[in-house]
Amino acid sequence: MPFNVGFLLFPEITQLDLIGPYEVFIRLPDARVHLVAKTLDPVQSSAGVRILPVTTMADCPALDLVCVPGGAGMNPLLDDAETLAFLRLQGMEARYIAFRRDSGCRTRGQGWQPVYRRWRYRRH
Repeated sequence: MPFNVGFLLFPEITQLDLIGPYEVFIRLPDARVHLVAKTLDPVQSSAGVRILPVTTMADCPALDLVCVPGGAGMNPLLDDAETLAFLRLQGMEARYIAFRRDSGCRTRGQGWQPVYRRWRYRRH
């Protein structure tokens, strides 16, 4: 059975917060890594690199691990109903939720509790 990992993409994402963990997860046996965004249009990082999503929020399979990287673009997501609904839905069923320290401060309002110093996660 595959282990589905999903990284949320958003404008102004910190590329390193995405690529480092992505490189680890793609090497896990039976892992399927999904780069998830609202649309399949390229998402521009804070450094100007364009990242291609592989699935949309609407088409994303159930995730075992939800990853929310950090970046300045996280702030506008706090008021984005579609993104918050996606995170709530996926977060209810996911075995793990991981988020970058700066995005974790912002996701506490969603009921997620940090438990690790740099990257934080919650296990159900």
